[in-house]
Amino acid sequence: MDSDVPDSRYDDERDRILLTDYSCRGIVGRNGFGQKGRLLPLLVSVAVEVPWVRYDDAADAFSVSYGDLARAVERELDGRQYESIAKLAQHLQQHVSPKPDRFPVTYVCVKSLEASLCADYVSVEYKSGKYSTTFKGITVQCIIGIYDHEREYQQPVVIDLNLESDEILKDTGSYGLLEWYPSLQTHLVQTKFLTLEALAVEVARKAALEAHASHGSIIVNVSKPRAVAFAAHAGVRIKRKLDHRLWTHEADNARTA
Repeated sequence: MDSDVPDSRYDDERDRILLTDYSCRGIVGRNGFGQKGRLLPLLVSVAVEVPWVRYDDAADAFSVSYGDLARAVERELDGRQYESIAKLAQHLQQHVSPKPDRFPVTYVCVKSLEASLCADYVSVEYKSGKYSTTFKGITVQCIIGIYDHEREYQQPVVIDLNLESDEILKDTGSYGLLEWYPSLQTHLVQTKFLTLEALAVEVARKAALEAHASHGSIIVNVSKPRAVAFAAHAGVRIKRKLDHRLWTHEADNARTA
């Protein structure tokens, strides 16, 4: 076989070196109490593209190792302070590869485990040239459901929120939305939706208005842990545009209807 012809088994002619959920600590943004300058636990994932290696090539053909990536992450955290996990993710995307021109970084994810008291974690992800922000495991108690007993007692719902918009990273570094959590919880506790679909749309509306972005998308997952026996969760997933002007226009129409 001609060595210049790529093997058809490799879709994009590139292999990847991966570092997944590397546990480290850094001074990044604020903790759940709003305090700055504290060392926070982080999970960092990185993927670097390298030229694809044929099965008959030398075993040491890779020029970048996962050890290199781990040491690079530690180097970029050591003695540095970042305004937010968004700033750290952007910095790692630009500096973690030893040779960015030859081995570009195609994926970065930074999870902050103590950025919020209301969520399991907050993360910023870089993939395919785009950034997104995720709020994982927001738990609230509210009236939800169609049955009589569900209209009497609150039950837990778990919300995952993903916002794909560079504007959020540029303007607030995701932390403006963290300050919105208490008002979201207070609002949802007072709601009495019949379906998870309606609740998910309301979460999307509130998040879009708070983010104040003019482009991008928002994905909301809402689940009821106790809805179906023998199932860990049952729920819904919706995706909407993140343009706050559309949601404002919708609210104005509802008020004048």
